[in-house]
Amino acid sequence: MFKPDSLQAQTASLAYSNRVFHIASHNQLELNTTALFDTLQVLDSVSVPLEQTNQRMTPWKVSLYAALIPGFGQIYNEVYWKVPILYGFLGWYGYNIAQKHDKYIYYRNLYLANQSSAKAESYRNYRDLYHDSRDEYIIYLLLAYLAGIVDAYVDAHLYDFDVDDDLTAVLPKENPSQIQLVSLKIRF
Repeated sequence: MFKPDSLQAQTASLAYSNRVFHIASHNQLELNTTALFDTLQVLDSVSVPLEQTNQRMTPWKVSLYAALIPGFGQIYNEVYWKVPILYGFLGWYGYNIAQKHDKYIYYRNLYLANQSSAKAESYRNYRDLYHDSRDEYIIYLLLAYLAGIVDAYVDAHLYDFDVDDDLTAVLPKENPSQIQLVSLKIRF
């Protein structure tokens, strides 16, 4: 986005920069100090606001990458201490899912093989217990995964947030008596 002042300064700079250096014989550059001085004067007289370009990804893009690679958002947002916590939860829930699933399969097979025995009822109860427990850990794993994505999104939004200890409010300098700080409306 160009502003009129910066466009003017760029035009002036281009016009004078052609005279600053000129090519002499044998491909050597000679410096024309008068043209350089004129260029500096023109650039000094026109105030050029410096525009900061934000090279960071948008929070939605960080969330997308965090969904594809768990922990990416925390690394991108430079909150490295959260990565082992996230992977710890994901690993713990994944381990419990595998353990509960193995026990579910074991008791399911025992129940199917011994349906007529006296222990069939207890095998069925264990089978149902480990099935439900496995499903709960799957839900916990998904919640931890989603928490990592949401954390990456929030951290990406708050990356440039000022956390300075100075909490003073700066009021505009126009006319402080005309500034409305609090408004109250009552409707009947």
